[in-house]
Amino acid sequence: RALGARRVDVLKMVLLEAVVASISGGILGICISIAVLSWLGSVGIPAPTSDVTLLFGGARLYPQIFAGDLLMAVLVVVVITLLSTLQPARFATRIPPVVAMRGH
Repeated sequence: RALGARRVDVLKMVLLEAVVASISGGILGICISIAVLSWLGSVGIPAPTSDVTLLFGGARLYPQIFAGDLLMAVLVVVVITLLSTLQPARFATRIPPVVAMRGH
């Protein structure tokens, strides 16, 4: 704001930064999830007890991942990030530039 940016510009900048960070983190999480679930889908998760065998529907559970689930996960991450960033960003835009530059 000290360089002449309006409050709304600072708010947009902070929210855009949060969205970019959350999408990047979501994509990284998707890549890790795909790798882990692909491995688990091939080897399966063994059922430790007969009760779990009943829940698994067999001696092993072979998890799967679907594209819709991945997209929903990223969407949820972005929405939660925006909601959690909105209040601190609004607070930050209300601080006068002179006070913010003091660093206290």
